[in-house]
Amino acid sequence: MFSNAVGLLCASLFEFFKSRNKPGHFFFQYVTMALDTVSRKREDLLILADVHPELDAWVKANGVPPRTIPSDPVKARELFLKMEQRFADTFSPKDVSDVLVENITVPARDGYAIPVKVYRPKNATPPGPLIIEIHGGGFLIGSPLEQESHCLECVKEFGATCLNIDYRLAPEYKFPTAVHDCYDVVAWAATNASPLGANLRKGFIVGGSSAGGSLADVVGHLARDAKLDPPLTGLCEIVPPGLRDNDVPKKYAPEFLSWHQDMLYGLSSEGFTSLRDLYAPDEKSELYNSFNWPDSVDGKSGHVGLPPVFFQIAGMDPLRDGGLIYEKRLREEDGVPTKLKLYPGLPHGFNLSYPQLDISKVHERDTIEGIRWLLSFSKEN
Repeated sequence: MFSNAVGLLCASLFEFFKSRNKPGHFFFQYVTMALDTVSRKREDLLILADVHPELDAWVKANGVPPRTIPSDPVKARELFLKMEQRFADTFSPKDVSDVLVENITVPARDGYAIPVKVYRPKNATPPGPLIIEIHGGGFLIGSPLEQESHCLECVKEFGATCLNIDYRLAPEYKFPTAVHDCYDVVAWAATNASPLGANLRKGFIVGGSSAGGSLADVVGHLARDAKLDPPLTGLCEIVPPGLRDNDVPKKYAPEFLSWHQDMLYGLSSEGFTSLRDLYAPDEKSELYNSFNWPDSVDGKSGHVGLPPVFFQIAGMDPLRDGGLIYEKRLREEDGVPTKLKLYPGLPHGFNLSYPQLDISKVHERDTIEGIRWLLSFSKEN
């Protein structure tokens, strides 16, 4: 009820300040929290890309950051690793003496040993939920370090066991290797929860950021179709692609604006396309574009029966409207419980790129609260 009240308040503020500001002015400077509801009118969607005042001040003081990723995967990974380390240093709990961390491997379907980092309480009595994290990086870069702070926080906050997947990357391993690696870990975890110190009746959640959010969504569909037992109880999707740019159904086109919108900072749509080319997906496959998951044999939508989904979406992100449309479809058309947090005026992965900003701290707190919301659907919560 409180969340709905906040959403209505934010929507009212949205209309109030929009009506009193000049076109293009960033009225969201008056709203200090993330939004959990947003108008889907064209003009209201477009203004979500107006630069957040805190980011604007940082850029004026420090200069405009690059908007492209080096074409050499080795150099790109080196740069991204430095960013991940800064993010982990900023947001990881200071005292982790009560957390047990170990490295294991999980067998993939092709015999590869998938590296997985496990985090759990040193005293796991009683066992807590199981949370599986998938890092981002456009299927090309990134490492489990990106999700380490989330894993540590989940151990301390929820007494959870957390698995952090180091799936294989493109261009060395193209589509759908990443999908298979992530699903194989999730399926393995379903039958190995007890040795991991987890109780899946308390929660079985898969989450990730960017490419990791896309992979989490695909894994959620695969697990539902396979009737994974125990089933997943929640999905956490941070800046996910949602509806893909190259296959937009006509009825959603009026709300699909961000891909062609001029975003001042952050990764551009061209940057996303270059990453996609290296991943080399079958763009018609539901394992890449889960928005088009096929209907069931009895004619039900391909999304019916998914577990609840928590979304975090950035306003100055080419992927923004794909994520918003997907969230709306799940909630309104498919009966899937959703929770939304929207960050106007901020680029894709801003929490990772600018961990020093106060709004990034808000984002990270929201992630933990979103996971708490997902856990509320579990049988023993």
